[in-house]
Amino acid sequence: MKEKKKDNKFNLLFSLIVLLGVFIMLVACTYSYYVKEIKKDNKDVTINTITMSMQYFNQENIELSNLKPGVTYKYNFSVNNYSEDIIGKYKLIFDIETPLNNNIDEDFTYSLESTSDSNDKTNSLIYKTNMSVPTQSLVIGSGTITPNNKQYYTLTLNIKNNSDIQKYIGKVFVAKIYLKIDNN
Repeated sequence: MKEKKKDNKFNLLFSLIVLLGVFIMLVACTYSYYVKEIKKDNKDVTINTITMSMQYFNQENIELSNLKPGVTYKYNFSVNNYSEDIIGKYKLIFDIETPLNNNIDEDFTYSLESTSDSNDKTNSLIYKTNMSVPTQSLVIGSGTITPNNKQYYTLTLNIKNNSDIQKYIGKVFVAKIYLKIDNN
C-alpha cells in the first residue's frame, strides 16, 4: 500500500514537472515568434510593431435603401500608419452584410479612388473603376503605406441611370469597408 502511494506521488510530481516544462517551452516559443530583430551583440532584443488604423469620415456602415437609378452614393475614409519606421501592408475588405440582390447586378457598381499625403514611391494605393458590387464579401485590393502617412479613399456606389427603377423598390444594401493588416 505504501509503495502505491509513493508511486502515485512520484507520478503526480513527474506529471507536474512535465506540464511545467511544456508551459515554459510554450512561453519561450511564443516570445521568440514575436522577436523581429536581434542586435549583433545578442544581448538586446528589439521588437518592432506597426500601428495602423482606419478612419471613417461619413459613417462606418454603408446602409442604402430606397435606391434610385442615376444617384451616386459616396463614402470617405482614410488608412493611417502611425509607425515611425515600418512600412505597412494592408488589404481592404468589402464586407457585404445584406446584398442588394442574390445575383450580381451589372447596373449596381462601385469605384474606389485614392490619394496620399506622401509622394513616396513605396506607397501603393488601391484604385477600382466601375466594378460590379459583389453579393459576398471580398478583398478589394492590397496597399502599402509608408510610416507616419495617411491615405484617403472615396468609395462611390452608383446605380446606372438606364436601370429599371422597379427592381430597386423596397431593396436594402448594407456593407462596410474594413482594413486587414497583411503580414506577408
